[in-house]
Amino acid sequence: MEPPKRTVELPKLVAEELKRLRREFPFYIVLQSKNGNHYLYKHSTKWDPQNKKVRTSRTYLGKITDDGKFLRKVLRGIEQKEMTVLPDDKMPLDEIDKTLLTVLSMNARADLAHYGRQLGMKPEEAYRRVKNLEKRFGITYITEIDVEKLGYLIALPKNNLTV
Repeated sequence: MEPPKRTVELPKLVAEELKRLRREFPFYIVLQSKNGNHYLYKHSTKWDPQNKKVRTSRTYLGKITDDGKFLRKVLRGIEQKEMTVLPDDKMPLDEIDKTLLTVLSMNARADLAHYGRQLGMKPEEAYRRVKNLEKRFGITYITEIDVEKLGYLIALPKNNLTV
């Protein structure tokens, strides 16, 4: 007896939408098909140091209809609506992101947890937003060291230099 197949032939429009969403979501997504419905999940793994094993979790994101439309997860009692997913570089900045960028431009070593609380966010949310901004805009940090103060550079008079 042959074991049951675990793969399902997806309708063409569903497969195209899944391919598009995989390019646009910054995390690993999984599609589960049940009774003709196609459900989309965020799949994540995390090391559990206490139990010394990997924990996996799935978070429901929404479903893809047979006509290829992505319906995002919404609160109970509210009808699902079509979601337009924009690439990161096309997403408009909200006021919180603009404020965080201003804080970073003035002091890259600022206490983000403090600023996050002042903006009404948990510290984890502030760190996550900053990481997303760093990734989106290619923000890097440079350390400047005064090597003369460290004694690594000896200044030579200009007339003693030879080429």
